[in-house]
This record gives sequence, structure tokens and C-alpha cells, in this order.
Amino acid sequence: MYKAGIIKCKKLYNYCEQCCDQVIPKLEKVLNYACWRGCIDEAKAAGKREAEARLAEAQLLAELAGDYIPEEGDNVDFKPDGENKFFVPATIKEIKENKGSS
Repeated sequence: MYKAGIIKCKKLYNYCEQCCDQVIPKLEKVLNYACWRGCIDEAKAAGKREAEARLAEAQLLAELAGDYIPEEGDNVDFKPDGENKFFVPATIKEIKENKGSS
């Protein structure tokens, strides 16, 4: 029962319902709408801040571990596809995020 309550409170809809519908009567539609909108905007902003903090932490850990993180303009060795191809000097022009990895 306790876990179910925690899971329910972590969902954005239920959180905003607790914050807005229970405090502001539904008859006050303008205030209620403004509260819901503010609640959702703040929750999204908090999620974005959390994601940025996790990314910064991951980058710091990678730097401390000595992992190489490529940047635009870095000179690298590139190996074209194929069996008998050799490495050639190259410069990174663009970095694309891989959306499939986590």
C-alpha cells in the first residue's frame, strides 16, 4: 500500500492534482488552470535540470577515469569500412548524439 502511494505521488498528474485541485476549488477555473500549468512547467523544468546534472556528473566521471571524449576539431585516426583498409588521419567536423544508447 505504501509503495503504491509513493508511485502514485511520483506521477506528474497525481502530483499536480494534489497541489492544485486539493488547494484551489475547481470552481476557480482560472486559478486552477494557472496552477496546473505552473505545476507542469515546473515539473518539466525540474526534470530537465536533473537530466543536465546527471550528464554533467557522467562527464566529470569520464574525465576522472581518463576516458577520451571527442570534440569538434579533434584530429583522430579513421578506419574506413572494409577488410584491407588502413587508418587515415581525419578531423571531427560534427558530433551526433546516438539516441539508441542509454
